[in-house]
Amino acid sequence: QVKASGLILYNRSELPEGFEEPEARIVCVPASDIADQLGMAKVANSVMLGALMAETELLTEESALSVVQSTLGAKAKSAAVLEMNRRALQAGREFMQKAAIPVPR
Repeated sequence: QVKASGLILYNRSELPEGFEEPEARIVCVPASDIADQLGMAKVANSVMLGALMAETELLTEESALSVVQSTLGAKAKSAAVLEMNRRALQAGREFMQKAAIPVPR
């Protein structure tokens, strides 16, 4: 139920066979694959957030990392965890800037 002017970010390289496309813009972002390449599957959500940030410019990196930090709580105190999420945000943004191809209509 996405409006025609809306956006769908789909966590795969392509849409499933037989998917009935809405009028909204759809971009396939293989966030789980990108997170695996970064070495931590758990940051797929941050990859997707980075893709959304690139598309909408609604959040700065600082704001996004603050959200990640508050969501993760004590786990986020680790510099390594924050750095991995920062890298995931960047990877999502870079994917949208370089490789994202909207699904053709």
